Amino acid sequence: MTTSSATEPPRSSGHLYLVLGLSLATLGVIGYAVQISMRHLTTPWYVPCLASLGVVCLAASLWRAP
Repeated sequence: MTTSSATEPPRSSGHLYLVLGLSLATLGVIGYAVQISMRHLTTPWYVPCLASLGVVCLAASLWRAP
């Protein structure tokens, strides 16, 4: 009886990417709310950037899901 040592290394389940994606999207909304409360109304370019990064992280978490 022999055992094979050529097993696949364990993959992470993607929870880190899920939390990171949701946090990035939430951070963009919170930043925009802070900007409005300070009455500093300029174009919030960080909101679509953070949302896009959040979507990428969420897609990565779905890809790495078991």
